[in-house]
Amino acid sequence: MEGLLKNDTNIHAGIRTTLSGMSDYENDGYVGFEIVEAREIDTIGTAGIIKKIHDRVGKCHNGDVGNVTCC
Repeated sequence: MEGLLKNDTNIHAGIRTTLSGMSDYENDGYVGFEIVEAREIDTIGTAGIIKKIHDRVGKCHNGDVGNVTCC
């Protein structure tokens, strides 16, 4: 909203709930976050989740619970 984040490299990965409603998804999209839900592991597997993260933030990143920061 304030232009503090680069809109094409942010991701929320491993979201385990549907959040509180569709507005959460819309707001994430508006501020530049892609969402990868934890249940996607059942359809695309671990490799698919990792690929989505790499495609979004690049292969050089530092991961932490709750964030991934590109180097």
